[in-house]
Amino acid sequence: MANEKYKGRSFLVQIEDTPSSGTYTTVSSMRSTSLTINNSLVDVTEKDGAPWREVLASAGLKSLSITAAGPIKNTSIIRRLMASVFSTSGGDLLNYKIVSGFGDTITGAFLVTGIDRAGEFAGEETYSLKLESSGTMTYTPAA
Repeated sequence: MANEKYKGRSFLVQIEDTPSSGTYTTVSSMRSTSLTINNSLVDVTEKDGAPWREVLASAGLKSLSITAAGPIKNTSIIRRLMASVFSTSGGDLLNYKIVSGFGDTITGAFLVTGIDRAGEFAGEETYSLKLESSGTMTYTPAA
């Protein structure tokens, strides 16, 4: 339906429990989640061509960027994210699933490119997470 609305609380970032297990756990108590899908282009416009830009189909790079933030609740997941950043390889790729409010999913490998943690004197400790895609992503529309 064109006029449906969806709860933002249902827009989740989940991390795979163990490699290739296919089971995922929601990242610690998110208050906000954001997904950016990029599809860069390759411009092939020539001087003697039409006055409109021409692009080369299927030639650009696709990427997904995810941010999530909220109070720290599940310390085991935050520790796992921190360990992936501090790994001896310089950053491990982990599998994630993004679940939209209307049930579509995107799965694939992501690199943690940033973790911000903060704590106020009279408040909870919070985190902000940044993920960047690596390799092929799988988009599955809701049934």
